[in-house]
Amino acid sequence: ILKNNIKRSEEDNVSYFPVLKAIDDISGSIWKHMSFEAKTEFDEKYRTLWNMYDYPTPLQNAYKILEALESKQLTVHMGFAGIEYNAKKEQFEIECVEVNNSQTLTSKYLINSTGGGFDINKMENPFIKDLLESELINAHPLGGIDVDFETGLVKRMTGEHYDNLYAVGSLTRGVHFYTNSLYENSKASKNAVIQVAKAILNNKMEISETLAVQSA
Repeated sequence: ILKNNIKRSEEDNVSYFPVLKAIDDISGSIWKHMSFEAKTEFDEKYRTLWNMYDYPTPLQNAYKILEALESKQLTVHMGFAGIEYNAKKEQFEIECVEVNNSQTLTSKYLINSTGGGFDINKMENPFIKDLLESELINAHPLGGIDVDFETGLVKRMTGEHYDNLYAVGSLTRGVHFYTNSLYENSKASKNAVIQVAKAILNNKMEISETLAVQSA
């Protein structure tokens, strides 16, 4: 599969990519105007496909990965079923289960590159957990914190929003969708700054009273 994808890229047979990139600037607005049902269906059926095609591996990286695979420096294992750390042996034990086959891999070091996810109910960040347990923030059903789309102001559990609490970045995925985009995040940050400036000019708050939550 990787060889075929490399060949397609070398032949410039990726006509879909410019189309995806053409809507980067307005993807958040498109998402905003979709119904909740349509958003849910997209997440269930097409989110993985979208991510695969919208964030392709650079060709030079593909060459390196293929070389590592062919030289056996890199191997791929399917059917991840669980992982545990064996303190006695000081190593990780990874269980993989495939059709008619199961194996336990061991490694002294492990890098989890799956990302932090969007469900704040499962986040281990103590700050986010404290805000959630104190009912100061509301989990969006499609991921992240529920915020006002235009300003980034965080919404309370009641649906009303704060006057001085903002969130931008991946913590607003359910509202903004394309939170991996620097453009989308910079646009959201700009809107939040404008809102803060207006509030200060209207003497509604002091700068020291404003709290911005930025995802890592």
